[in-house]
Amino acid sequence: MKKDTFDVILFSDVSNSIGFGRYAGPYRIATELRNHGFSVLVVDFFSDFSSLQIRDILQLYMANHTLFIGFSTTLMSLNNPTSDNFAYKNDYASISEWQKGIFAQNAATMQEIFSYIKQKNALTQIVVGGSKASAGGVRGVDWWVWGEADASIVALAKHFSENSAVKYSSFSNGSKRIISEDYPYVDFCHSQIGYQDHDFIFLKEVLPIEISRGCIFNCSFCTFKHRGKKASESLKNPESLFQEMSHNHRHFKTTEYLFSDDTFNDSIEKIREIIALKNRLGFDLQFSTFCRLDMITRHPEMADLLLEAGLKCVNFGIESFNETALKQAHKYAFPAEKIKETLFFIKEKWKDNIVVTANFIVGLPGESEESVRSTADWLSANNSPIDSFNFLPLFVVPKYGDVEDKTAILTNKMGVNPEKYKILLDYKTGDWEHDLMNKRRAIELVNEFESSSVIRRKTTVNRSGFYGRLKNIGFSHEDCVSDLIKDLPAEEFRRRRKILFKRYFTALMSGKTEMSEISDLFLNELLEPNRPAG
Repeated sequence: MKKDTFDVILFSDVSNSIGFGRYAGPYRIATELRNHGFSVLVVDFFSDFSSLQIRDILQLYMANHTLFIGFSTTLMSLNNPTSDNFAYKNDYASISEWQKGIFAQNAATMQEIFSYIKQKNALTQIVVGGSKASAGGVRGVDWWVWGEADASIVALAKHFSENSAVKYSSFSNGSKRIISEDYPYVDFCHSQIGYQDHDFIFLKEVLPIEISRGCIFNCSFCTFKHRGKKASESLKNPESLFQEMSHNHRHFKTTEYLFSDDTFNDSIEKIREIIALKNRLGFDLQFSTFCRLDMITRHPEMADLLLEAGLKCVNFGIESFNETALKQAHKYAFPAEKIKETLFFIKEKWKDNIVVTANFIVGLPGESEESVRSTADWLSANNSPIDSFNFLPLFVVPKYGDVEDKTAILTNKMGVNPEKYKILLDYKTGDWEHDLMNKRRAIELVNEFESSSVIRRKTTVNRSGFYGRLKNIGFSHEDCVSDLIKDLPAEEFRRRRKILFKRYFTALMSGKTEMSEISDLFLNELLEPNRPAG
């Protein structure tokens, strides 16, 4: 069977979370490239491939007309979240440490891949994008794409195919950088992710879909780019969402999504729009997403609306129950006890119909180690209304203006003005300290919590990013709220992902796009906490 070859091949993965789920970014830019006449293959599961398998993929799908091979770095990592002794690594400790985590393969393997690409076609460019692309400096990369690439990637492809002019800057090692500021994308509201058959989507797979870009809030620790926006800005047009979801249901039987939206419940009107969309679609739309807990405190009716809309798993960025720390974080206008009351309120209303997860930060100015430990104890209690949670250390990320800067597109308010938050910052190493905590101790505490058997039992769903990634490896909603999943060994999650990967790789190498239904792949799988690896 003769396989198609492609103008562009994009490698992607979400290797820093357990389970399996696709990252929306490369499929979004693939859609733009396809809309402009370029053929694109997105290859997922990048961390699961051996170097020989990657060569086989390139041998099969590269040709003389292949313009570039791209790597989407945002959710790639060498850290293994399915390891039983996983410890948090500090990606921002130094530039050299950050570079190690750009790809989901080690440096030697990446150099092998780069060399093979050039051996096969010396004119094919090696392009790296995603949030970690700002690390730069990796030998063998021709182009770095900084920022959202909806428009810049099309300009770059036309530069390669037509030799059209393109705006860029050069690094000292000869590689080039193209940035989103020079190529703004102005039609997000009508955009879609156009998944195609040769994306090898599993039937009934939980897929990512963009609902909105940006956040109406402006937390001082947040490194996301679009902060402080109006609720109505960059909200996807309902008709575009209807078309996109209808397409996915027809082609892949998809009814469940990971909503890509920094704050889904930033307005009651948005939730009502999704309810109207659900009623129009004619199938039982379900989704996971990020929400703000204090919006439910302000508008208790949101709890019922979110349930009606199809919410099945929610992640709240609570960050702390310490009121001084919350003020420093520019988070919440309510006392911590009121926030806890809201958690009990939604748990009573939602029962187990919605999985409640939350994130917390260790090291916020104003919070002591004693206060953090008190929060950990509260979350670990049997009567805690939060089903799953995790702790992350505080990052204080400054911004520089030099083209050689490796963190220019990642910054937060604490990093721009550390003095305002009474933080001492080492700009070279990223180390910080204030009167109650320092970076090293914050990381030690996070790893201590992760190693606690009591706490770790309640982090499983959070380590998946969202439970859609668990559903994609055969777990049900009931599994995700049960105690059984909390006691499964890390090997069980690896084993299940491997089942999915083998089916994906077989389809990719054969070119046969008829994919299995996920539930069929796991028909005989039972939740057995003590099941031996195999």
